Amino acid sequence: MRILRSVLAVLAGYLMAAFTAGTVGAMLFSTEAMPPLMLRLLPGLLFLIVGGLAAGYLAGAIARWAPLGHAVVVAALAAVAALMALADLSTPEPGWFLLLGTALEAPAVLLGGVLTSRGSRPAE
Repeated sequence: MRILRSVLAVLAGYLMAAFTAGTVGAMLFSTEAMPPLMLRLLPGLLFLIVGGLAAGYLAGAIARWAPLGHAVVVAALAAVAALMALADLSTPEPGWFLLLGTALEAPAVLLGGVLTSRGSRPAE
């Protein structure tokens, strides 16, 4: 049961991080009818940080044991996904944004795991 809970925790945390990153990418780079990029950048990056916090917290809360360890795995998977997107030349996001987003999201995921560990319960 513990292994299944760990797998589900990492999957849920990664899906939260991927959803957040995808939403931010679409919000910032999908259309030219929106305000200039610099006016959208700060809210988008803040949303990315909040989504990272939620992803790390969710992974730790679902796992119920080693919340920071689960957050580390989620942060690593999100960073690998960002690097894969960086290698894909068809993405609308520029490379600098993918690197900046990873540099902000990964520590936020870890902080979410730390926040979960402060109120964590022993494993079942």
